Amino acid sequence: MIFKKTDDIEILRSDSEIVFTHRKSRFVSIFLLLGISVFSYYGLGESLKWTSPFDIFFSVVISALIAFAIYSTLHYSFNSTELKIDSKFAKIRQTPFPTRPTIEILKTKIKEVQIKIEHDSESPDEFYNIVFQLEPSEEVLVFQDLNFREEAETVRMKIIESLQDLGSSLDRNPN
Repeated sequence: MIFKKTDDIEILRSDSEIVFTHRKSRFVSIFLLLGISVFSYYGLGESLKWTSPFDIFFSVVISALIAFAIYSTLHYSFNSTELKIDSKFAKIRQTPFPTRPTIEILKTKIKEVQIKIEHDSESPDEFYNIVFQLEPSEEVLVFQDLNFREEAETVRMKIIESLQDLGSSLDRNPN
């Protein structure tokens, strides 16, 4: 098995398949999780007595907000996407917090591998997404929020190369 790493993308290659893994790891989020847990322990521990329906409703709402904050922090900070390409299929799945179902695509249906630019409205940063163009109107998101254009282009070329190596008729330089 051959192992390569391109910034955020790990590439594992064996004789029968290639696996691309994009791991998101933003360690600043650990501090956010610690802050949430400290707030929930000290801020809510003694203040809620569960004596009235309002206290119960308030505690349920606060607990739901804390749970949502923890889930979204874990999802956006520590989620990874895996693309597995074998001789017939390309399989896309997210772990450990999937937000979309696992997708298995016949390689013959993939017409093009494209890079799409995503602008964040809150900051001037640009993020790059890699998508499979299946039919003129159908796209499947493969990797999301790559930081650098060069990295996205390198990964795109490696995916095209992998699709061709394992028996697909994909054009290397699409128009």
